[in-house]
Amino acid sequence: MSIGHQLLLEQSALEFFRRRYPTEVVRAIEAGDVGYSPDHWREMAELGWLGITIPSRFGGGDGRFLDLFPLYEAMGRFLVPSPHLDTIGVVADVLLSVGTDAQQSSLLPRLASGDVVVIPAAVEADGELAPDSVAGTATRRGDDFVVDATKVLVPFAGAADAFLVAVRIDGADAISLLLVDAHADGVSREPLPNIAGHPLSVVRFDGVSASTEQLVGIEGGGWAPFADACLKAAVLQTATIIGAARAVLDMTNQYAKDRVQFGNPIGQYQAVQYLVTDILIDLHRADLLARQAAFRIDAGKPF
Repeated sequence: MSIGHQLLLEQSALEFFRRRYPTEVVRAIEAGDVGYSPDHWREMAELGWLGITIPSRFGGGDGRFLDLFPLYEAMGRFLVPSPHLDTIGVVADVLLSVGTDAQQSSLLPRLASGDVVVIPAAVEADGELAPDSVAGTATRRGDDFVVDATKVLVPFAGAADAFLVAVRIDGADAISLLLVDAHADGVSREPLPNIAGHPLSVVRFDGVSASTEQLVGIEGGGWAPFADACLKAAVLQTATIIGAARAVLDMTNQYAKDRVQFGNPIGQYQAVQYLVTDILIDLHRADLLARQAAFRIDAGKPF
């Protein structure tokens, strides 16, 4: 996608999210059961925004990682609640990296079309995203695995069609990844209240069967591609923070114009101008660093 197309995507995304996500809509979605709008999710799929980085042979747009940046910045500006980062930023990236041909052919087109939501489930009791923290197990039973694990801080669990679960197979030291049907017997979800209002849950896998064909990547080699996808997702998360920061700057600047103290708008006072300028400088710094990281990911360089 060229710079011109990225600018068009940015303008389209800003307009779409401005119309679809006024504050009252965001708050209503946060108070709901699934944590996002399925209708808006399908609209995003129709616009091609779910498949930007998915190859065209799987129904995607053949885009680059950097092409996601304007979309995520726009989502951050309007605090859009969406499983895009989890499903596309993490799971689709892992599947493209180490998924089998069958997994890619089966799942990637449905991820791009918005028909399937797959959510990572990796964090356990200590709250750390680290291989040493993974205690969940998968035990071989014939041609299946039996999964026993309790995962915390799982986003959008109520909307998930499947989970990408980090486990230790037969007590191994290394971590493997399994795709587990979210509606299988033995899968249960418990909402996890939090001050931010995010749709987080505790998800329990109690003797859940998963086919050996659902192993993603090589056995014991799951953590490296998963960690890489999460690190790239952190760059996208930074883009949402930058978008939110732009909204904060706009609100602050407008308040400095509207708020009158001692007969003058407070924006006329140098001390207030310094504070607004600090926000602008920090915003530019974060924006440049994040865009450089996204560029380096596209270029295959350390980021």
